[in-house]
Amino acid sequence: MPDKWFPREILDAESFAFGVLHGGKADDPMPRKIGAEAWFDRWEAERFEVQEQTMRTGDGEVLSLILISDMHMIEEKNDRRGWKVR
Repeated sequence: MPDKWFPREILDAESFAFGVLHGGKADDPMPRKIGAEAWFDRWEAERFEVQEQTMRTGDGEVLSLILISDMHMIEEKNDRRGWKVR
């Protein structure tokens, strides 16, 4: 995963994890699509979707698996000078 995709510091209220952690929602038995901007603090994240699966691991704790299905999200491209663009 390129370094540019760093996670948000604060759990986004739109994430399924937020509902499991704070809203009393049930664990996710299967991954569900969500906008990547819910998990990644990067301007271009709004162009991508990821899949999230969240389960409770203890009181006040959840574990979320974030699956990248669009390979364009993790591609690194070279600019005209041959420099890697991240």
